[in-house]
Amino acid sequence: MEDCTCLMIGMPASGKTTYLASLVHMLTMNKTKTALHLDNADLPTGIEKIQQAIDNFTCFQPVGRTIETAEDWLEIRLYNNYEQSIKLHIPDLSGEIFRDLVKQRQIKKDFADSIQLADMFLFFINCDTISEERRISLKEESALQMIAKGYSKEIIQESKAYSIEGTLEKQAQITQSDLVELLQCVMFLAKKRSRINFVVSAWDSVEKRLSPSDRTPVKCLEKILPLFSQFLQTNYDKIDGKIWGVSAQGFDFTNEDELKRWERDDIGSRVRVITPDNKEIRDLSCLLLLN
Repeated sequence: MEDCTCLMIGMPASGKTTYLASLVHMLTMNKTKTALHLDNADLPTGIEKIQQAIDNFTCFQPVGRTIETAEDWLEIRLYNNYEQSIKLHIPDLSGEIFRDLVKQRQIKKDFADSIQLADMFLFFINCDTISEERRISLKEESALQMIAKGYSKEIIQESKAYSIEGTLEKQAQITQSDLVELLQCVMFLAKKRSRINFVVSAWDSVEKRLSPSDRTPVKCLEKILPLFSQFLQTNYDKIDGKIWGVSAQGFDFTNEDELKRWERDDIGSRVRVITPDNKEIRDLSCLLLLN
């Protein structure tokens, strides 16, 4: 695990900020046993950019989106018990860069380079924000097709935008097709079999939509995002992937009844992580382990 880099990716409102705020709080408070830990002398680079999100999280306030971090990189270096390190790299906490890749056909060179250099990825998915879609559209030329057939110089180096047809409202909606296309681009730019931990965020909300027998991360995607799930199943030879369920804050902070229930308890006790083999733990750092 020495000198490994994990890249955090996901569309806007996919749960990246909440996960990061909860992870940093968990590691700095050191009340929960975790597989990875922070070095006291090695504070996260750019932590000031998410300090407000962390403050909101600890005060039971909605973390909110972080548009202002769209041009900045955040970096957290964590260590295991053998003091081997893994670097969590966040190119864009707001998700704008990922949406622009799919919707506007543009990508920055440093982001493209970071994909190729990454050892693994955290791919965040919020099922509550994905628009319903019965089939994947094949009418429009995808970002992957444009990159692969020779437009890569303009798209990657100059970040030139190739707009797709449709209103701004339509472009703002995230669909299963968008998730598939984003994943295809990551796979193409990585140029190797990709190790990806898929994070189904807001698990406390998502599981309410599922029958008891379907409350596993794998079955969740099969039921709620069948097109995306099918793509994962048919590309197992290109993706070394695992699916996790994560409730980084534990409940809806706008729910007054839930607030009264939890406000006297330790914040870390709210965290729920559903492992790929459907075990429940509370360690958010486990998602960053390579094995």
